Amino acid sequence: MRLKCCLFLPDKIQQSCVLELLYFYGFSVIILEERSSDDILNKILQHQPELIILDIDHCSIQLLQPDFRQYLNEEHGVIGISKNTEQAYRCIKLGITDYLLKPLTELDIRKSLINFSNSMVDRQENICFKNYSDYYFLNPEEILYLKADNNTTDIVLISGKVIPAFKTLKVFEENLPQNFLRIHNSYIINTDKILRINFGKSQVFLDQLNENTGVPFSKSYREKLKYLKEMLAEQEIVF
Repeated sequence: MRLKCCLFLPDKIQQSCVLELLYFYGFSVIILEERSSDDILNKILQHQPELIILDIDHCSIQLLQPDFRQYLNEEHGVIGISKNTEQAYRCIKLGITDYLLKPLTELDIRKSLINFSNSMVDRQENICFKNYSDYYFLNPEEILYLKADNNTTDIVLISGKVIPAFKTLKVFEENLPQNFLRIHNSYIINTDKILRINFGKSQVFLDQLNENTGVPFSKSYREKLKYLKEMLAEQEIVF
């Protein structure tokens, strides 16, 4: 399931830098072009994003007030941007997710997005799909990986069972939780089940699979695997 981000950043150069990283990390982005704070508020409420990035120098601090944020998704984050360190203190008191000082750097933006992604709690709702006359209801955590087979998809469960689904891999990519990552034109994996990543052989090894059996990833998805490695490393003790 792609996360939505509302972005208000009038500086086009900085906006381009942030946009590039948001798209890289799989966000669906709504660029806010409105000028008045009320119009920006209305647009944010309309789209109900999981993440809001605001240039505080060009909009009202009202956008960060709890009496407005109560109307947003319960699980949402706000990243404030300003050239003023005094604004940072006000934003921290309002409990926003993160605060970045101008001029923005790629490293600061990347770290902030990784921290937000790590803090998100995925909604583990069952997925439902039809196969002939049968309806399947699966907890996403039961899924090890998915493999495309022409216009159908084989869903490989932790138990070893394989369930064919008459949906394309693209449909599952757009609807599964954030811990599912497409690493190949034919494969989506459950990143919570990763044991190791071999960049030399371009393979990901998953729990419950034979230790010599890996799921391949292609060159076009290599950067996403590097990002995933960064995220996993932040959660583990690295020797």
